[in-house]
Amino acid sequence: MLNFSAICIFFNLRRLQNEKNVFGDSSFDSCSCIYCQLRGDSKNTDDTDTATDEPTDATDTADPTDSTDTALVNCGNRTIDAGEICDGNAMECNIIDSGYTGGIATCNADCLGWNVSDCQGNQTDPTNPTDPTDPTNPTDPTDPTNPGPTSDVEFERITVDDNPNKPAFVTVDDLDNDGNLDMIVAQYGPLLSGNYDIYWGTGKLDQWTKETLNIGGDNGISFPHPVKVADVNGDGIKDIVSPSGFLACVMNCGNIFWLEGTGTRNQWTKHEIVKNNDHFFFDLSLVDIDGDGIDDILTNASKKPTIGNPDEQLMWFKGTNTADRFETTARVISSGNGGPFPRFVDLNGDNKKDIALAQYFNKDTSANGSFLWFEQTYDIENWTKHVIDNESGESFMLEIIDDLYGDGIRRAVGVNHVNTSDTPNGPKEGVFIFDIPDDPTQPWTKKNIATDIKSRKSPMTGPQGAPGLFGYGDITGNGLIDLVVSGDGDSRVFWFEQNPAGTFTQHTLDGVAGASINSAGSFGQAGGMKIVDLDGDGKNEIIVTLYEDNKIYIYKYNK
Repeated sequence: MLNFSAICIFFNLRRLQNEKNVFGDSSFDSCSCIYCQLRGDSKNTDDTDTATDEPTDATDTADPTDSTDTALVNCGNRTIDAGEICDGNAMECNIIDSGYTGGIATCNADCLGWNVSDCQGNQTDPTNPTDPTDPTNPTDPTDPTNPGPTSDVEFERITVDDNPNKPAFVTVDDLDNDGNLDMIVAQYGPLLSGNYDIYWGTGKLDQWTKETLNIGGDNGISFPHPVKVADVNGDGIKDIVSPSGFLACVMNCGNIFWLEGTGTRNQWTKHEIVKNNDHFFFDLSLVDIDGDGIDDILTNASKKPTIGNPDEQLMWFKGTNTADRFETTARVISSGNGGPFPRFVDLNGDNKKDIALAQYFNKDTSANGSFLWFEQTYDIENWTKHVIDNESGESFMLEIIDDLYGDGIRRAVGVNHVNTSDTPNGPKEGVFIFDIPDDPTQPWTKKNIATDIKSRKSPMTGPQGAPGLFGYGDITGNGLIDLVVSGDGDSRVFWFEQNPAGTFTQHTLDGVAGASINSAGSFGQAGGMKIVDLDGDGKNEIIVTLYEDNKIYIYKYNK
C-alpha cells in the first residue's frame, strides 16, 4: 500500500503528544530528520551541523582522508556516503553482475557490499567489486544523467502532469458526459493538504485540462481516497462519493461524503455521512446490500493507533429515499476483522451476496487470516467469517475476477504487503492467484506468480512493504486478462502478461530496484494502476501515479 512513511511518523509523534504520551524513547529521535523526508531531501545539508564543528582529537591516528572512516560513521543512514557501496537499499542482481538472471540483492549491514543469496544465475566474477552506484558505471540507476534501462521498451510513456500534488489513487469516468473519459485523482499533498483534481479528457493521451474538484471551502481534504461516480439520487446527473483519512492524521480525519451534481460542470452540493471519525476509510462500494432497490455504501473503517492494537470494522450505511440519501449510523458486519477494499459478490451460489477482502490492520493475520470472505447466511444481519489464507502476512487487496484464464471459471487475485528485507523469515512478497472451490468454505489453492518483488528495507521514518495496489485488464490485446502491480516498497511498477492462458510472466513496466526517492528509476509507492482505453482506439492504456516522485503517467502498449 502507499506507506507515506515520512508523513506517518511525523504525525504519529504529534499524535503521541495528543495522547499525553511521554517522549523518552528512540522514536522521538527520528523527528529531526522528518522534515527532510517530507521535502524529499536525501539527507540534511544544513551547514550549521554541529558535527562539523567538533575539535580534532589529537589522539586520533586515523587518516582524516580515509573514506572508510566516514562509511563506518554514516552506515545505516539510508544515504550512500563516501566509501560505501550501498546503504539500506536493494538492487536488481543483474545490475550488480550480468551473470545473474534474476532476483534482488540487499545491502550488507556494513554498507560495503551486497548480499546476493537471493540472486539467480551465476556471478561472472565473484571478486568483481563493481559498484552499481559508481558514476563511471554505465548502468548506474542512481545517476540521473545516465539512468540505464527503466521503462519496458514495449510501452510509450506519456506524462499527464509533471507537477501534481502527491497523487495516489485514480478514478476514471466521463464525468461531464462529453464522450471523453476524465480522471479524478486523489492527491495526498504535503502535510495533510490534499485534494481531488479532475483531469478533463480530450480523447488525446497527451492533452488534459486540470481543475480542482470543488468540494467547498478551500477544497482541501486530508488523505483523499478513490471516489465512486454514480447517479446516487436518481436525478439523471452524476454524483461523487468520497472516502478519506489515514493513520497519519494528527486529529481524527476519517470522512465519507457525497457530492450531489447540480447539472453545472464541477458545481456540487456536499452531503456529510461520516465526519472526523477516529477510523479512516480507504475505499467504498455502492451496492444494494439489503435488496430494497436502493444502493447502500459498503466500506471498511481502519485504525492503527500509536498505542494499542489496530482495528478493522467492516460496515455498511443504508441507502434511503431522503434528500441526504444515506443513513449516518453504520451497521457493523464484523468488528475486529476486515480490510481496505471489500468486494461484494456471491461466492457460494446461494443468491445471497458475500464479501471478500484482504486483511491488513490486524495484529495477528496468522490466526485471523490474511485473506477472508464473509458469508451472508440467513439475512443481512448474519455473516460468517471464513479464512481463505493465513500464511501470507498482512495483505492489501483481493479481487474476484470472472473468466481470468478465458475458460469461464471465476478465480481470485490478491496481494500481500510485507517486507522480507526487514523480516527475512517472514512471508514472501507475492501476487497470488487463488482457485475457488465449488464449496468456497473448503481450502482455496494458492499460487504466487511474482518472481522478484522485494521491498526495500524500511527507513527509520517508518515501515514499508510490497507489493501494493493492483489493477487488471487486457493490456496486450490478446483477449486475456493481464495485471499491473505497484511495487510500493519495491521501487518498481510491474505488469504481468498472461500468455498463454493461465501463465503469467512478470515484467518491469518502469523503475529500478533499490532506487531512492527522486532518483532516476524511482517508482516507489506508486498508485493509479488502472487499465482502461482512454483514447477510444480499442486498446487499453495503463495509468500510474507516483506519490514519492510526484508524477502522473500513462503507458501505451505499442508492440
